[in-house]
Order: sequence, then structure tokens, then C-alpha cells
Amino acid sequence: MAQATLTIVGSYFGGPIGGAIGSAIGAMIDNQLFPAKAQGPRLSDLSVSSSAYGEAIPRFWGSRNRAAGKLIWTTGLIETETESRQGGKGGPATDVTEYQYSMSGAWLIGEGEIAGIDRIMMNGKTVYDANATPPVTDWGLWSDIQIYLGDFTQMPDPTIEAYEGAGNVPAYRGSAYIVITDLQLQDFGNSPPNFEVFVRARDNDTVSRVVLDLCEGAGIDPNTISTSSLSALPLDGLAIGTDVTGIGVFEQLGLVYNFDTAEEDGTLRFVSRLAAPLGYISYEDLAGHEGNEDRPEAIRWSRRPETKLPREASLVYPDIDRDNQAGTQSTRRATGSSQNNLKSEVAIAMDADRARPVADRMMWEAVNSSQTGECATDDRFLHVSVGRKYFFETPAGVESLRVVRKTRGADGIIRLSLQRIIDGVYIPSSDPVPSTVPDNEVALPGETTLALLDAPLLLDSQDDTGFYWVVAGQEQGWRGCFVERSSDLGNTYQVMGSTGRSAAIGELETAMPSASAATWDRGSTLRVRLVDASDSLESKTELEVLNGANAAWIGDWDGKDGEIIQFADVTQISDDLWELSTFLRGRKGTEHAIGTSAIGHAFVPLNVGTLQRDDFGAGDWYKERLYRGVSLLTDADDADVVAFSNGGESKAPLSPVLATGTRDGSGDVFIEWVRRSRLQQAGLGNGPLPLGEESELYDLEIYDGPTLVRTEQVTLPEFDYTAGMQTADGLTPGDPVSIVIYQISGVRGRGRPGTFTV
Repeated sequence: MAQATLTIVGSYFGGPIGGAIGSAIGAMIDNQLFPAKAQGPRLSDLSVSSSAYGEAIPRFWGSRNRAAGKLIWTTGLIETETESRQGGKGGPATDVTEYQYSMSGAWLIGEGEIAGIDRIMMNGKTVYDANATPPVTDWGLWSDIQIYLGDFTQMPDPTIEAYEGAGNVPAYRGSAYIVITDLQLQDFGNSPPNFEVFVRARDNDTVSRVVLDLCEGAGIDPNTISTSSLSALPLDGLAIGTDVTGIGVFEQLGLVYNFDTAEEDGTLRFVSRLAAPLGYISYEDLAGHEGNEDRPEAIRWSRRPETKLPREASLVYPDIDRDNQAGTQSTRRATGSSQNNLKSEVAIAMDADRARPVADRMMWEAVNSSQTGECATDDRFLHVSVGRKYFFETPAGVESLRVVRKTRGADGIIRLSLQRIIDGVYIPSSDPVPSTVPDNEVALPGETTLALLDAPLLLDSQDDTGFYWVVAGQEQGWRGCFVERSSDLGNTYQVMGSTGRSAAIGELETAMPSASAATWDRGSTLRVRLVDASDSLESKTELEVLNGANAAWIGDWDGKDGEIIQFADVTQISDDLWELSTFLRGRKGTEHAIGTSAIGHAFVPLNVGTLQRDDFGAGDWYKERLYRGVSLLTDADDADVVAFSNGGESKAPLSPVLATGTRDGSGDVFIEWVRRSRLQQAGLGNGPLPLGEESELYDLEIYDGPTLVRTEQVTLPEFDYTAGMQTADGLTPGDPVSIVIYQISGVRGRGRPGTFTV
């Protein structure tokens, strides 16, 4: 049989290992849909560091390999004891003993000389990166690191000799290894970490180099090997970390790089499957038989049933775009009733561009090679090489068929097993699916921008004596924050609240000009630079704005006397710069602040999802407290401190409006005005405007120029200013009267003033 025949060929080439490789050739050429595979290297072989006797020593080719080191020497855990005294200051003192652990160790990387170590990772964290600018070396974790590249001149390591004694330590020549002195273990659970390295064995390695190295290791004479078709095939990386056969490695390389292995005239040849056919065999030469037998059919074809074919083919490989973590490329047939899946795992590092055509080829080669043929000929075709393509003359015409088995019986008849080949299978026909590329870095938590607002009441349900606060995370890694408050000048802080919701807080790049609060402001623009460039603003229709959308507070960062605006149109200028236009101004009774904003002032969106509120009672009003937004996973002492005092603005009545004065013939002036409420009107036709206070009460001030001449307190929005009162106040009846009106809150006192001349 073919397997036996090829084993004899392999034994001819060199001893028992050579025989194993020869048998592999038969296994590769005789590859069917789901054959038994020789064990090859796997991705998981080198993922976890270990230190057991008898384990295989890894070997590497190419410049993109990731492997776990094997701990070959260690001092064991070294315990360091430290004592400190805590307490005192009038109370009992306590002596506290703490223990810290370290170790020195040597990790074996692999067999043979390598070009370098690009990175070292411990428990998934990069602690050494030779390619960074400048190189990253975490000297805080160790006192010294030595990397031995595995040449045959390296000397014993001095750290190991210091423990074991000079002359008692091997130099491990021909093996790459790393020695770390005084590795601190606190960050690794006080135990040796999982130790991984990115190995650069050789730059510009080729598949030909791997094949020659493996054959040399098997004792095969390099003069009897032909790898010319493989010399131009670049190899990013190949790591072998377990006891495997040459068979398993050749199968993986042949799968990825699309070649077969065959023996021709005493030479072991590695031949591309795209190589041209070697010869021509006519129809008349395909019916070999003994003289007393009937002439057989030239080629007897057979086909495997549909249920034996694969539905999906997947290739699992070390993805060089994902730090050599496992990547998968799959292809699937849209037709057919088969539910079989074909999966191959290789230890050959590559990217998605190389892996996807391999998955396609796995699928369609299995489907197209399901039709096989058998034919017989004579010794004239003894030269036919297994694994090579030939032109065969068939009833369907001349076809390119691969010879997958050749036997010669005692009757002198050569029997060939053929496989129908479609060369298009070996040409990529679909685009790869890129893998998600992790950066293996934990994003920094980022700082928190905290805005505290002494602002008007926004929702009736929040009608208390408190204030609003909003936060913005400044970096991609921001995960939320605690907001802390101090009422003793920063000696102690208490947590006031926490949130994981970041608002699009920004800073004004331009100031808002004055405008009317009574109509749309279509002439002004406002530029805002957001704290976090990943945040965004969006336009809304004018109807949506009238219904409450796109509200924001603008004003000084002290949170006082800001204007509430709404905006409809938004234009992005750059990543973090936005221009707003089409405004409603002075919302929620803040018309007094129109035109007071300045460059550098705060822009704080008033969204229900991000707006927070806390209440410490009216007794806390007008007292400056310290606040800080502490990002999760950061030190509270590093947070910015903000001074803020709550003035109870949300309890302040809004200023009265639309004051008028009606004079009669005697010179009396009847003054009346319209009150406004801090609370929401239920809607037109749904009753009077809510009072929002315990009782209706107003202070009315009358001025003669800058001089206050009269103060009256009334319970209705009206006052009869008689001619006699005017004369007593030094005014001339009939002249204009300057007045200031305040609505009174039982909690807050006077609200915002309304100033009029009647």
C-alpha cells in the first residue's frame, strides 16, 4: 500500500526519524476529507509558563512568536519583614508587621540562538518592551534583568552563581533564557507570575529554512532535499513547544503554504500545488491488465456522498495583529445538506490576509477532491511521482489530475489513485475578515471634571433646598466617579454621591452676546470645546427645543448667576470643538444673566440622565464647602478640589414681569404685574399658575433716581400709588415712577427683582 511504500522511501533517506517523515509524505498525499492527523504544534502549547522536568524545549522560527517561559532556576520566595507603629496621639500605639515577597529566577525561552526578545509580559501586563521609544523597562519590579540569546559563547549568569557558587552553574549555551534579579511579587499575588515573551528568532525566515532544519534534525542528508519552491515563502513565526513529529509540522506548513511532499528519483521534494503538470498520459495507456483478463475501464471514478462533505471550514492560528492570540477565519457553503465541520489549528503566525485563503482552500479542496479515480498502467510510467499533477486523457477531454497513490504488484501492473483538481481552489477568492485588535493595555481611568450649579429649579420633583452637580470623564478609560464633600476646609471628606454617567461638559471658546429672551435668537453663535473629545452634541428641531431639548447652563465655573439656554443647530468644527446657533435665551428666569458669559466659562448640559442633585438643608446656604470628583481606580488626593457655596437659587422666586401703571385724573398710579412660578404650569386651560410658595407676598420698592423712597409689602400683584404718596416721597404726580418688585419666599426671602418704569 502507499503508506508502506512511502515508509520504505523515508527509511532509505535516514534512520527511524527519516522513516517517520517518509510515512508523513504518504499521510499528506493520501489526505482525504477528514483524515487521521499526526500531532502537530498547537497554539495552547506555549500559553502558560511551567517548570516540570521532561518537558519539550520550545524552538522558534521567524520574528513574530509568543511563548511562555519555563522556570529553570529560582531562589524561591524571599520574605522581607517590615515593622511600623500606628496609633498614638493620646491612644494606644500598635506595632504592625508587614511581609513582602520577592524572588530571583531564570526562565528558559527556547532551543537555539535567537535574534532578540521584543516584549516580556507577566500575568498579561507588559513589563518590558524593546521596541518602544524609549524602551519600556519596569525597573520598579526588579533590580536587574539579563537576556541570554543562546549563542555558544555565553557565560554562566552571575546572579545564579551568587547563590549556587562559581563553577556550579551551566551557561546553557545553545539555549535562550532570561534571568531576573529581585522580582517583586506584590503585584502578582505573592507568587511567580505567568511569564510570556515575544521572541524574534530570525528576521526574514522562510518556509524553506524550517523544512531544512527539521530534515536535518531527522538525520536526512540535505543534498537529498529540494526546497526551491519554498524559498520565496516568507514565515512570520512558528513556535513548536511540545514533542511533535516532522509529519505534524509538514502538514501544517503544507496546509498554510499550499505545497505537497513527494519522493522523486531519490530526492525529497516539496512542491507547490500550483506547479505545472509533469507529463501526459494517454487514454490508451490507462487500461493495464493481465493478458488473460478483459480490458478494464480506463479510469474508474467514485464520489463521496454529500453528507460526508464539510459544511464549514475553520482555521485557528496565532494572529500577529492580535499579539499572537488565537484568531479564526471561517468559510461556509451556502448549499448542501451536510452538517460536518472541518477545523484545523496551526502554530504558524500569520495575519487575516493569509489565513482567510487557507480556510477557503480547506473547504473547496475537500469538496472538489471528493471525486477520485483508479487506473492501471505498466512500467513505462514507473517514473510517475506521487503528489504531482499530470495531464490525463479521459473521455471528458484532457484533465489535470493529481497522483495520490502509486503501487506496483508482482504482476508488473502499476496502479494509480487519482484526484480531480481545480486549480482555482488554490487562488484566493474572498476577502479576509479582520480580527478585532486588542491593545492589551488598560486605559487610564482619567480625571473627572465636576460642575456644581446654584441654578433655578428644573423639575418640580426636585423642589428642595439643594443644588445640582454634573460630571464629565476626561479619558477613554473613565469608569465613573465618587463626588466627595468637605465641610472642614479639606481635613476630611465624605462621599456625597457617585455616578457612571458622563455629560458633554465644555468650555466656552466665544462669549454669548446680549439678546432678547422673548423671541428666537437667530443671530448669535456660540463655540464650545468639550472636555472629552469622544462626546458629541446634536441638532434638534425647533419644536423639540420648545419641548425642552438641548438645554444647557453657561456661566462662571463657580456655578453662580449663569444663563440657561436652549439651542437647535449644532455644527462640528473639529474633534472637540462645536458651534451652536438658533437659541432660546434666559430660560427658567435667567434673563438677568443674558450677555454675561465670557470666554473660558463653563458649558454644562442639563440632561436628566446626567444631572444629579444633593440637599444639605437651608442651614448650609452661603457657606463655602470643598468638593472633588474622584475617578474610580484613582487616588482621591490627586483629584481637583472645587470651592462652592449653595445660595438656594432653586428656592428663589422668579422675577415678576409685565408691570404696568394706570393713572387717573387725580394723579394716582395703579401698578400691577404678572407673577411667575418656579413650578411648571400644567398647561393652558388647566387652572391658575402654581404659586410655588407658602403664600403670595411681594416687596415693592419705589425709587427717586438712585434713592429708595418707599418700600411696600403686598399680598396681591398690584399696588395703588396715590398722588399723596408720590408727593410725600418727593415725586411729582404724573412723572414716570421707577419701581423694583420682588416675590417673597418663606424659605429663601426675596427672589429675583423685576425692574420697571411706569
